Amino acid sequence: MQGQHSIMLINSSKKLATAL
Repeated sequence: MQGQHSIMLINSSKKLATAL
């Protein structure tokens, strides 16, 4: 379960990076 949580966090970070 923690692994999926990390993926979600990484995905959000990537989205934020692209937004910037």
